[in-house]
Amino acid sequence: MAFRSFICRIWPLLLLAEACKPALQVAPTQVRGGEMVFISRDKQPFDTAKVYSVRFGSETAPILGVDTHGRLMVMAPNQPEGARNISVSADGRKIGTRRLTLLPPLFRQALFTLDSAQNFRLLSTRPLAGIENRAFSPAQEKLAYDVLSERGDLLFSDAIPFPTLEIEVFEEGNREFSRTRASITTFSLKIPNLPQAGLIRFFRVAPGVGIYDPEDRRKRVLLQEFKL
Repeated sequence: MAFRSFICRIWPLLLLAEACKPALQVAPTQVRGGEMVFISRDKQPFDTAKVYSVRFGSETAPILGVDTHGRLMVMAPNQPEGARNISVSADGRKIGTRRLTLLPPLFRQALFTLDSAQNFRLLSTRPLAGIENRAFSPAQEKLAYDVLSERGDLLFSDAIPFPTLEIEVFEEGNREFSRTRASITTFSLKIPNLPQAGLIRFFRVAPGVGIYDPEDRRKRVLLQEFKL
C-alpha cells in the first residue's frame, strides 16, 4: 500500500519532467540521401562537449558537428524513400525522436566495365547522394552518354573523361612506376532516377569537340547501346 501511495505521488512529477524535456526539431522535414539535416532543441542548444548519436530508423547517421546556432548537423543516409523516425542520444541516453521523410534520389550511380574490345557491361546501380559533377578539359577525349526511354525519347545527356585502360605498376627491380595496359577497367556514371529510363547509348567524343552543341553532337561516334 505504501509503495502504491509513493507511485501515485511521484507519477505526476515524472510526467511533468518528461513534458519539460526540450522538444526536438528537424529541418528540413523532407530530404534526400546525402543532404544535410539540422536537428535543434527548444531553448537548449546541443553541447559540443557531449557525444551524440543520431539514428535514421535502424541506421546510424554521420554527424558533421554542431553549428553556431547549437544545431546538430547530420547527413541523411542513402535509404529507400519513406517516413523515418530520427532518434537522438546523448552520452548513450536517448533524448528524443522526430519524424522525417526520405525522398527518392534524383540520380543513381551506375557502375560499368569497359574492356579492350570496347565492350561495356553494367555491373550495378545504387542511389547517388547529391549530384556528382566531373570536370574535364575540352582537349580531352570524352565518353558521352545519352539516357533514353524505351521509345527513344532523350531524358538525359552527359559525358566523362574517356575511361583509360592504362594503369601504373610499381616495378620492384627498377624501384619506379611504369605504365601498362590492362584488359578491363571500371568506371561510374550518374543516371537520372526515372522509371521510364530504359536505354543508354555510349559515344566517343574526340578532343576539342563539345558535348551539348547540336553540331558537336553529330560528330559523336556511337559505341554501344543497351537496356538499363
